[in-house]
Amino acid sequence: AAISILGMDKFLLMNGIMGLCLSVVGFVVANYIWGTDTAAILAFFSCAIIPLIILLLKVYLISVKSDKELFLK
Repeated sequence: AAISILGMDKFLLMNGIMGLCLSVVGFVVANYIWGTDTAAILAFFSCAIIPLIILLLKVYLISVKSDKELFLK
């Protein structure tokens, strides 16, 4: 809910597209290199974590900045 309030809808879309692409590439590469389903699934989820961490940090930093602006007025 904070993402739409902070006006980060475009960033959320781009982050989702980047996360999907990164996850699919990780899945295909791991399946090609190791050839096991377990490695491919592990790579898929490992690559999916990176955009989520970026999203969490960006939302946190923008919300802190927004709070500071509200209190200074």
